[in-house]
Amino acid sequence: EMLDLVNALARDLGFTLLFVSHQPEDARHAASRVLFVEAGEILCDGPTEQVFTPPLPAPLAAYLGET
Repeated sequence: EMLDLVNALARDLGFTLLFVSHQPEDARHAASRVLFVEAGEILCDGPTEQVFTPPLPAPLAAYLGET
């Protein structure tokens, strides 16, 4: 998959990658750290596993329809 290739290049070449997505599963797969932004405001920020591990931060839970 393209995300795997880009992540491998970033890791192998030692650069940081900023990935913007509206798809939580893409972010969960591609990122080591996630910022959830709504209307220009950072609502939650942290390591991917922490942000996506229940209990989810309220804004993210609402976005995912898990409220």
